Amino acid sequence: MRQKHWIIALILIALIGVAFSGCSGPSESVPATPTAGEATPAATSAASPEPTGTATPAPSPSQGPLTASSIFDMNSFDWFEYKYTVVANGKTSYMTLRVDYKDDSYNGIPAKRFKMDMVMEQDTSMYFDVYTDPADESVLGGHVKMTIAGQTIVDEDIKPDQGENYAKQNPAFSYGSDSDEQLIPGETETITVPAGTYVCTKYTIDSEKGKEYIWMAPGVPVPIKVVSESPEGINTGELVGWG
Repeated sequence: MRQKHWIIALILIALIGVAFSGCSGPSESVPATPTAGEATPAATSAASPEPTGTATPAPSPSQGPLTASSIFDMNSFDWFEYKYTVVANGKTSYMTLRVDYKDDSYNGIPAKRFKMDMVMEQDTSMYFDVYTDPADESVLGGHVKMTIAGQTIVDEDIKPDQGENYAKQNPAFSYGSDSDEQLIPGETETITVPAGTYVCTKYTIDSEKGKEYIWMAPGVPVPIKVVSESPEGINTGELVGWG
């Protein structure tokens, strides 16, 4: 597996499933407030309108299915950010996810730096900071930290070449979409999220964990919207911005 593939897998775990892995917990309906150095919450943006949808005929079969690992064009963005609404156990909670993927250096060596910062309620957060070699995408080093309800669960360095297997080795990050699962195209819809209004193709993943819906728009290298439905609840992620 290429190193970039495991990075996309980690993004998918955060984007689609981490809210139901025991990280969010019961909460009041109050947006999260990050501490210094954490991602800026989507709540600081303009209030988001309710997404609207206008169904049109399904796209041509020539479009074919995507795989989950192909929905992020890692060469076409430096950053993106999502806001989430999570409904589980009769409670509604909010969180934000920001990913940065830029040219940098590691111990004087040219590198790609991948940062993923998820901020949730009740003093809960997840943070990855990983450097990879641009030549072969191998891991040079990094750090991961997860805090749940103020208690540090994971706080350790990621060693060279450990990244590919990190999510598999650590059960805290075991919930998420299989990056090789196929996304089946469906209707074309016009939807509104904090980042704007887009004409999207709606894709579906039907797995043992539940159903996932992903809206993709031409020219945008990340999903516009993601909805994950499982016995634990419903997780809705909406694009705040990218660049």
